[in-house]
Amino acid sequence: KYAIYLNDTLSKEISFYKDIATIENHYEKTELVKRIVYSKSSPHNIERIFFYRHGELIKTDFYNKKGKLIRESKK
Repeated sequence: KYAIYLNDTLSKEISFYKDIATIENHYEKTELVKRIVYSKSSPHNIERIFFYRHGELIKTDFYNKKGKLIRESKK
């Protein structure tokens, strides 16, 4: 897991499995705003993106194995 800080504030966390990024968390002012989950079968393709506002999940984007957006789910 890597954590990236800008001006002493957490900006991004990246989790790896076998040297391949599996999850990226993006922060604004220490608040989680976006989580990107990569596909286990195609590790360089995004499987889902979760969007947060004030700690609440507001939207999820789902992608197929080729990386094409197939569905948006809004809360």
